[in-house]
Amino acid sequence: FEGDNNASAGDAGGKPTSGLIGMEYAPLNTRKLKEATCKKWGYGVGNYKGHIVQAANYRDLEGKLVGQKIRFPGKKFSILGAPRRVPKLLYGGHLWPAGGKLLVITEGELDALSVNQAQGLKWPVVSVSAGAAAASKCVAENLEYVESFDSVVFMFDQDAPGQDASKKCAE
Repeated sequence: FEGDNNASAGDAGGKPTSGLIGMEYAPLNTRKLKEATCKKWGYGVGNYKGHIVQAANYRDLEGKLVGQKIRFPGKKFSILGAPRRVPKLLYGGHLWPAGGKLLVITEGELDALSVNQAQGLKWPVVSVSAGAAAASKCVAENLEYVESFDSVVFMFDQDAPGQDASKKCAE
């Protein structure tokens, strides 16, 4: 998968539930992400309809698994499980209790893993679930959680959509 050293597709941690795919955790070499980072975040590799894909497990703030965002080669995505609920969630929000000094919000799941790994997996980082176009809606859905932190940093892409989204989210 784009040069990543992925484990073979399969089930690592129980049978898939509610139409979700089973997956294994492996380092993602193109992003220099370690297996431990992927495991902490619930980001793995699996088989979806005969295709090797990357999958991000989406959990609500209480930690309940509600869906998966599937990433195909070429940055095409599909949502399994609760497709109406996943876009309203902050990816990784369940990892960090509300409140604290600083929250970093990224534009994508792999961005969140990268930032968190660079911080030693210790500081709160989340990602909006549907990219720059829907970032402000995602932040608005989670406003109480986001505002529970003293400071919030929007770490979005440097392209025009990312910069526009960061301004809208900050408002």
